[in-house]
Amino acid sequence: MSGLITRWLSITVLGAILADGGIVQRNSLDFTYRWVYTPAQTKTTSAVLNYSHMGMLSFLPNKSLAAAWQGSEDWWEGSHRQAIYWAVSEDGGFSWGQHETIVPSSHQLPLWGPVLHVEDDTVYLFFAVSRAQCWWRGEGGMHWACGGDIMMQRSLDSGSSWQGPQMVYSFDEEGGIAKMIANKLSTNSRGHWLLPFWREMGGQPECNTQAAKHGMPGLLLSPDKGANWRVIDIMIDPQETPTWLIEGALSAGNSKGMYIMLFRTSAGHIYSSESYDDGMHWTPARRTQLPNPNAKVDVVLLPHEDVLLVAYNDNAELLRDTLALASSGDGGHTWVQRALLETNPFGSFHYPTLLYDSLQVRQGLPWNITGNTLVIKKETPTLSLAEEAFTHNQEVLNRFNPVAGQDLCDLFGGFLARK
Repeated sequence: MSGLITRWLSITVLGAILADGGIVQRNSLDFTYRWVYTPAQTKTTSAVLNYSHMGMLSFLPNKSLAAAWQGSEDWWEGSHRQAIYWAVSEDGGFSWGQHETIVPSSHQLPLWGPVLHVEDDTVYLFFAVSRAQCWWRGEGGMHWACGGDIMMQRSLDSGSSWQGPQMVYSFDEEGGIAKMIANKLSTNSRGHWLLPFWREMGGQPECNTQAAKHGMPGLLLSPDKGANWRVIDIMIDPQETPTWLIEGALSAGNSKGMYIMLFRTSAGHIYSSESYDDGMHWTPARRTQLPNPNAKVDVVLLPHEDVLLVAYNDNAELLRDTLALASSGDGGHTWVQRALLETNPFGSFHYPTLLYDSLQVRQGLPWNITGNTLVIKKETPTLSLAEEAFTHNQEVLNRFNPVAGQDLCDLFGGFLARK
């Protein structure tokens, strides 16, 4: 990690016409980068974060936009100073406030994988906290293994104050193995919460006793907004290449009640699993046509067309130097790449997070401060992106002023560049 700079960004992607499944390649000058956090912007009143990772986006009840991530003053992952931070934008992502700690490291143990969920004017924050025994000594100092206990806390005032945290799922369950989260939850038609998670070993021998469960995914289902939880496991198709299935990205249910979960793998492809009964049961995970360099992906459902949109690294090798968007109109059985957003052999564009906006929040904001939007026209089932919107010319922007019937998405992720 020496000699690398980590920065968090949200990207304005307003694309170009993509006809008949063609790929339009753009360089970074075509996009407006709104820096959520970079060490160069840190004020003296806040800690300089030399490590920032695993971002999450959410609108808050007060209509501000929040970006949360795990970060540390140390430069390595798993430091005892690793905590949950966030920054808030009051103008839809055009500018961002100073980052602040929302969950400090617990008993000198690192925190992981913030997941934000907003419902009934309440903000729910999920995260994982390492177990004390799951450590090893590495470059820079003590490292703690990824994940542990999954926790939840809540805020009734858009994050000004927090209640909790409370246990969601313990390390001790299933014989003792760390649990980890990375992507947002979905609410099914019954109002039940579906939170993707996975198991991961690491650290001292007592943390590595459940080898058969390492990399196994599942869902935590709550019928009562977090008061009680039960586990739903997802298995890999026995005919597929064995791999871990981690960092599951879960879509909302489409008009037919179908859900899809996409997984990071070590097999060179994204794997997927589907549910047709509100997330109660899942098909064995199978590979898709989409490549995967052992990297996180994210997926959202665009409900006007029942179109799935995935952000992913378009590379089967262990590189994250390309960032792409692909869509599926048939529930994830086939995918068409719609935009190649980034290609930079000297950079790494990783851990993308998509946020769907139904326009309930952004309406009333002037177009020139709505920031990071991906405009997708309702009338075209093949997902074309608005043309000419790369320019800052107000006359052109006015022609693409979002109206009812268009879908907006934000894209948030990490950018790693060599000095």
